[in-house]
Amino acid sequence: MNQSFIKGHRLAAMGAIVVSCVMVALLILAWQQDKIQFSGDILAALPSQQQRDPEQQLASDAFYQRSQSRLMLSIRGKQAVLGAKHLASELTAIEGLTLDQPNVPDFNQLIRFYSQFPGALSSLNYQQQTTSAEAVSDYFFSQLTRLNNPFVSATLADDPSLSTAAFLEHVMSQNGGLTVEQGVLTTEFEGQKVALLLYDVAPQYQGIRAAVQLSEQLLSAVTSSHEAYPVTIAHSGVVFHTAANAKQAEYEITVLGGISVLLLLIVVLMVFRSVTPIILASLTILMACLFGFVALVWVFDHVQLLSLVFAMTLIGIAIDYCFHGLTDAKHANSASMSYSTQKAMVIGFVTTCLGYVLLCLSPLAILKQVAVFVIFGLFGALVFALFALVPLYNKLSATSSQHHTLPTIQLDWLAKKGRKVTGAIFLLACLLLLLKPITFNDDIRLLNGSPDSLIANEQHNLAVLGKLSQRHYLIWGSDLQHALQQQEALQSWLDVHAPLAQLDGLARWLPSLALQQHNLQDFKQKRDSGYFTDISAQLGLVIPAATSAQLLTPEHFSHSVLGQLMPLYVVHQAQNTALWVAVSGLDDDTHQAFIDANSTLQALAKSSEITTVLGHYREQLMWVIVAMVVASCGIFFWMFEGQTALQSVVVFAVSACFTLAFANIIQGHLNVFNLLSLILLFALAIDYMVFYRSQGLKNSAVLAITLSAISSALVFGMLIWSHTPAVYSFGLTLMIGLLVIYLLSPQMIGKEDANATL
Repeated sequence: MNQSFIKGHRLAAMGAIVVSCVMVALLILAWQQDKIQFSGDILAALPSQQQRDPEQQLASDAFYQRSQSRLMLSIRGKQAVLGAKHLASELTAIEGLTLDQPNVPDFNQLIRFYSQFPGALSSLNYQQQTTSAEAVSDYFFSQLTRLNNPFVSATLADDPSLSTAAFLEHVMSQNGGLTVEQGVLTTEFEGQKVALLLYDVAPQYQGIRAAVQLSEQLLSAVTSSHEAYPVTIAHSGVVFHTAANAKQAEYEITVLGGISVLLLLIVVLMVFRSVTPIILASLTILMACLFGFVALVWVFDHVQLLSLVFAMTLIGIAIDYCFHGLTDAKHANSASMSYSTQKAMVIGFVTTCLGYVLLCLSPLAILKQVAVFVIFGLFGALVFALFALVPLYNKLSATSSQHHTLPTIQLDWLAKKGRKVTGAIFLLACLLLLLKPITFNDDIRLLNGSPDSLIANEQHNLAVLGKLSQRHYLIWGSDLQHALQQQEALQSWLDVHAPLAQLDGLARWLPSLALQQHNLQDFKQKRDSGYFTDISAQLGLVIPAATSAQLLTPEHFSHSVLGQLMPLYVVHQAQNTALWVAVSGLDDDTHQAFIDANSTLQALAKSSEITTVLGHYREQLMWVIVAMVVASCGIFFWMFEGQTALQSVVVFAVSACFTLAFANIIQGHLNVFNLLSLILLFALAIDYMVFYRSQGLKNSAVLAITLSAISSALVFGMLIWSHTPAVYSFGLTLMIGLLVIYLLSPQMIGKEDANATL
């Protein structure tokens, strides 16, 4: 053998070893610098629908951060209050939790506070019911004879006009029936008393590890209280979802990934009947994972656990290089890999990377992480396969006395009847599309792997608070008073266009000064017009004049028993002011009309925004896939000839058509992750077609491609057991597509160049 070639190969092998050592050093350095950080917050890794003004973005971020830090426990049963007190005592020992029970003022406190501002506080119903002296008399007698209205008797001495009583009745009608019993917040739900515990989670306890530990402690306390009292406890909050998704991702990475590796090793052992290929296959996977993970921790601040679940598919691609190298060395009985195999391997690597580079253009951070992991991982596998695989195989095999012939796989019939097989699959795809036309679902919940029980708890607790159908918004104003006026304008719009909707916001408790002035003017006009004269004479009431000094100001409100509501509703106060409001009872059309009619309104619906983004990205992805097919057609035309280029387009188009049609039948719809899997499927198809076109039906090539298809199917097949819908869709599409690609790719062999090489 040429000594210079051997020397060059040894130098390359040494270079591969040096690169591997550098990657190990980078991994150790990342661990020492605490750069290895994991995240389970899916929404934080996803984009917004549009770029907002920095102040708007700051306000929405503050709202989402506050939402992420909250957790709620609802205790239902005859001993709900005792169970809640027991649970609260259990939770005091847990670090990172702060009880955030709202200090609901009692009835007398509310009466004393609001009675200071007679005439300034009123309600729309009061003003509509007191438009004449006769109407005032009717209204007074109807209110005084109501047995279930404690506000009239409580405020009559301070405000005989009943406007304060009307205001309080309106405010408390939207309070959700919240009361305090033995220091515990309670309400009624479905005929049962429900006690509520609300907590804030410190920021340092919202990470993956801390969330898992905190969740376990919380669930342990819940179990303890459930055993002590006959109550039903429902827990909800982002920390529980973070912990659940982290555990699910860890399970899928370890169990599904472990099963994939085990099955791959069994396949290798059955084909090569030696431990040596198993060792080399394991080293190939190890190198791929090392390079990919090191790139992740140095490129990104946090590694998304769901990214690692998707990136597990690297195993199925990386081991292809091992199969091609081993089968080539076994058949050629050479000390090095053949040039044609090396070149085809490099071309396959380049085309695969081009497909994944397109994922880097995605607005989804998860997909960018998958792309980086796979590209660098494949590079590590390629380096090992080109420079270390065959020498290690020959050295390890030299110590073994076992020699056997690799199995032979005949695919001549697929090459000869390729057009018929293609036509049959295309017709079947058309039938499937006629049976069920393709529909798409871009819901962000496809990324949620939380258990159904936790989602049910979330829905239950929202229903207890009466917030199941609530939509959240920010109202912007130049200052607090302007923002309050904007909320009152929104209420007027709802009164006309959605009278059954309920709006919760600061203006409900603290009317704007402009509205209070209007109420005073209305009261003064009615008093001066003698509307109260008859009723005053009949009941012996003295209705005094109101003055502007009796207005309820934000300063009065902040220092009152209701002052704690200010930071709840005032989300942002700097150059402009943003108030949080919630509206329930709006359907989608009315919600959109609500947004369109109010320019100062900012919807807080990150999930809806991301769903819209996924829909836009899906449409863009379709064009990306078309561009990839056209580009590959050009590459095949440049490397081979026009017929081969046309065949490659037909093979991939028919494969994609059947795969999506079949997946649509099984899932009931398609999503962006079905299309994403086509990129990986495209990369594998190019790899298969390049090897068939360059090496023909040589047994080494056919066997390597068959092993590649089996290994990829095993790895991707594991994904269909994932609890996360997106991962399931990804794996299902690849399983179907791999089978079709395997059946159609042999037709790339031309009759005149079946044994051609690059």
